Amino acid sequence: RKTIPFMIVVLIAATIHFTVLVMIPMYFIATAKPFGKKVMIFLILLLLAVVFLEPFVATMEDVLAETAYSGATEQFAQDDGVNPIRVLVMAVTPIIAFFGRKILERKADAFINICINMSVICASIYFLGVFTSGILVGRLPIYFEIYNLILLPYLLKECFTRESSKIMFGLCTIGFLGFYYLQMQNSYYVSEFTGILSGWRG
Repeated sequence: RKTIPFMIVVLIAATIHFTVLVMIPMYFIATAKPFGKKVMIFLILLLLAVVFLEPFVATMEDVLAETAYSGATEQFAQDDGVNPIRVLVMAVTPIIAFFGRKILERKADAFINICINMSVICASIYFLGVFTSGILVGRLPIYFEIYNLILLPYLLKECFTRESSKIMFGLCTIGFLGFYYLQMQNSYYVSEFTGILSGWRG
């Protein structure tokens, strides 16, 4: 909750990549109570953005007009958006957190609460990316996705019994390996440094 230092760091980072400015409004959601009023308002606004997509895109185009992303929203018509499978995968963590929220409330871990909100934000923006652009909107969740790496193992340990936790660990491991395998299909890896696996196809 060191708001001013956080804002300064974000503004400095924005000189490298403009999209990091998304962290400023998300800061106030991340520090809110998980699944509380602020988070619910954010989700409602996101749904409204999907419903009123055309004026929303026009607004984004105006905001980005003087930046390096000028004209990027034109890609919306050509880009097929974020793959729904990615949204489903990223929704796993916040869904578990939602059903285990009473347990998590008793734990009252401030950092885990931030991770929960970041996870919700991640899945929500990916959801928006399904209807807009996987190239532009679909890249924003990268700022939030890393929190899932902390949160998911914690949830599997704290929100399940010992036996069910083992089963969930196994299912999640298989599921995520399958997901990342699908991502590697028809992709190429070219190492300019070593040349190893140059032209390899997944």
